[in-house]
Amino acid sequence: MRLHATCKMTVTASADCPVVAMLRPRSGEAQWMVSERYELHPWVPTTEYVDNYGNLCQRLKIPQGEMRIEVDMIMEAEAEIAVAPGAGPCRWKTCPSTRCSTCCKAATAHPTRWVSVRNRLPET
Repeated sequence: MRLHATCKMTVTASADCPVVAMLRPRSGEAQWMVSERYELHPWVPTTEYVDNYGNLCQRLKIPQGEMRIEVDMIMEAEAEIAVAPGAGPCRWKTCPSTRCSTCCKAATAHPTRWVSVRNRLPET
């Protein structure tokens, strides 16, 4: 299923402010980034790195005053999330799954992974 996600935010800073943002979901087994668009108004240089948990992080300096950040992306994902009904949270430190050390931490740390089906694109 294709999902369309957008985020538009305006930030006001009383002085130049260095920040680390997480504006990009990563592609992987559960999802694939089909397209993405980022706009910063005013434009500022941005560098990207991967943190210890595998998250894509953007480092930038928000200038004094107002800054608008817009992100637009299309993701390909499974139509249903593979979970067992009634299952509790995974204890990733003791989970026997070799994949769990990444996916459980990420699912716990990033509630934005929950997507609304209302943003689903028509099947092509």
